[in-house]
Amino acid sequence: MLIKRYINVATLVLVNFLWAAQYPAYRVASEHMSPATLNFWTLLCSSLLLLPVLLVLKKRGAAPSDRLDARAATDFLLLGVFGILPPSVLLAWGI
Repeated sequence: MLIKRYINVATLVLVNFLWAAQYPAYRVASEHMSPATLNFWTLLCSSLLLLPVLLVLKKRGAAPSDRLDARAATDFLLLGVFGILPPSVLLAWGI
């Protein structure tokens, strides 16, 4: 139980670090590429970072289904497009 608490705190610290580093990272990256390219890479990286979580959940048996079907892939894509894309676009536009 204590290990779960440490994992939760470490995850919270990591998420806060990533959130705090987002503005300076966008500022530097937007000098070298267009906002559309930057948003594409943001979506791709966030999707790739979420895949290990899905694989761990599947391995533990906590995933919603035993296989990745079209519905799960569609939901994953929609979460990426509507979850990370609008804030990325607005941040790049604001910078």
